[in-house]
Amino acid sequence: MPERKKRIGIFWRALKSFICRSADLFYAILPKRAVLRFYSYLTYVLRTVTWRLACKYYGPAVVKYRGGIDEFILSQIKPGDRVLDVGCAEGHLSGIVAVKARSVVGVDIDKNYIENIDKDVRGLKNVEFITGDVLDLEFEEPFDVAVMVHAIEHMEKSDAILKKLSALARNIVVETPSEESDWVAELLEDMDIEDIGDDKHIKLYNDNFLKDELEQSGWTDVVSSRGPGVIRAVARSKTFQDK
Repeated sequence: MPERKKRIGIFWRALKSFICRSADLFYAILPKRAVLRFYSYLTYVLRTVTWRLACKYYGPAVVKYRGGIDEFILSQIKPGDRVLDVGCAEGHLSGIVAVKARSVVGVDIDKNYIENIDKDVRGLKNVEFITGDVLDLEFEEPFDVAVMVHAIEHMEKSDAILKKLSALARNIVVETPSEESDWVAELLEDMDIEDIGDDKHIKLYNDNFLKDELEQSGWTDVVSSRGPGVIRAVARSKTFQDK
């Protein structure tokens, strides 16, 4: 076994060396900005593919790579709560929340995510998944908590969505990559790479930006905190407070 690990280590070091030398060669003979744009986009694609494969491989257990987000979300939910998971992706967090909540509705605009939801999660009786834009959806009864985990940064109309949610849910829980940790998104922006799909981080957030956007969209009593590379915030809806 040690010998096999040694051979694998040699292979990966050789591959890394080859890739680096190739990139240096391309950078020396081709337009430098074009080469950087290419590798920037390649980094983005590989990061996206790696996450999707990890979701398929680990299933609901993939949340362990999100720095304790499951414990954080569960701490904001009471037994009997009705929860709306906005941007639910493959539904892993919805499944975890369903253990504590009365019911969970997961919504995602990407039908590919909804079609690939883990079978164990889809089989839960208190979880429902919907494909669609939350701005276009109507619900028969309000929610106790709206959850947005690694979703708001992908949304062009995040302010409109937050405003819509303030009329749907009494409380909200948000997690998004912190501005300083998401160097890939910032590099893509500097390279003027725009049309690269739904996984692109359209906005980069810091504590003040997230708080301001929540407050301007109908939320109050915003409390923010930090996790590994992320900003977290909880807030209460002004709509339900005024009733």
